[in-house]
Parts: sequence; structure tokens; C-alpha cells
Amino acid sequence: MKTTVFELTGGSFRSFYNTQGAQDRVYTIPTLPAYAILTTSLEYHDPGRFDEFGNGMSPRHSVDNDSVIIHNVSGLPDMNSDGNRLIVHYAGIRDYSLLFPHINNPEKQMRLGQFADEADRAFESSAWMSFVIMSSAVVEGLLSEYFKGKFMALIQQAEAENLISTSEAESLQTVRLVRNQFHTNKYSGVFADRTLAMDVFTLYDRLLKRHWI
Repeated sequence: MKTTVFELTGGSFRSFYNTQGAQDRVYTIPTLPAYAILTTSLEYHDPGRFDEFGNGMSPRHSVDNDSVIIHNVSGLPDMNSDGNRLIVHYAGIRDYSLLFPHINNPEKQMRLGQFADEADRAFESSAWMSFVIMSSAVVEGLLSEYFKGKFMALIQQAEAENLISTSEAESLQTVRLVRNQFHTNKYSGVFADRTLAMDVFTLYDRLLKRHWI
């Protein structure tokens, strides 16, 4: 069993009311259908605010396709704040192409899914250089949906348009340089090790979960 975390931000209340006058709050996570979900739980940035539910009980929640529904929470400002998270325990990725819902071209979506699948296999096998190469190919594909040019230009344009932060851009430029070491005439350059791969994974995971749509 694997575990991943999604930040819950930008939710909206459903329009209907139940008999108690409370509403459900709905958050959209576009990539959620990609996961073979076993169980989910909620984590709140201020769990003490839910004492009114009695003995530390939290609101009930459910998952429906790409929606996370927090039931009967209208009037609770805590659910409107950043810092609330969905914890997902899952068996694996059921369809890697579903990690890219914002990609309009089905063939490109499928190819990025294949890259992501290969990146996961490399990471789990501790094939660090292979993971860096494949994950960077995924990120390049993500950015190419919005901009034109080679990887360096894509990173620069994405930073200029605030699609990624300055620190993310700097990290991606490092990834780009390391990826280029697969050319045999660059054998004296830095080779990806565990430390770098772990750092790349945190960035890669964050970018995969970003709301690109």
C-alpha cells in the first residue's frame, strides 16, 4: 500500500441544503481518478475547531471520481482555509494517462502516462538517473502544453508566467543539466544519486498534483 497527500484548496459549497440546513463542501482534484484508492482520511490544520462535532469527531467525507466531498460543514470557517489535506492510501496508479487531465491531445496524454509509469518503475528500482530522465520528460511535457521551445525555454517561460515558482524553476534547470549527462561526451558531469533523486521526486510529485486545468 502506498500513501500520498493532496492539499484541499478552493472548494465550494453545494447549492442544496439538508434538513439541518448544513451544506457539503466540494473540492476538485483533477488527477484523483488515476489512483486505485483503498482508503482516505482528512487532516485539518486546526483540528480543535471541530470540537462541536463531539469528542473530537470530524465531518464525514466521501470521494466521487475527481471530487472530495466534506459533508455538513457550512458555517465552519476552518474548511475554507488552506492547510486541510486529503490523505490517500492506494494500491497503485490504475491509469497513468489520467495524471494528465489538462493534456488535450489523447496521444500525448498516453505518452506522458507511459513516461510517468517508467519514472515510477525507475524510482522503485533505485535507478536514480533513469528516474531523473523520465520524470523530467514528464515535466517537459506538462510545460509544453502551454509554451513552445526546448526544456530550458519552457522553464523560463513558465516562471515568467508564474506557472512555477522561482525556486521550482531553479530546481528544474538543475534537473535539465543532470538529464543532459546521458550524452556520452559529458561523462565528466554530475550523475544522479539518491539525494538528487529524492529532491527531484518531491518537486515532480508536487507538479503532477498541481491544478493545471
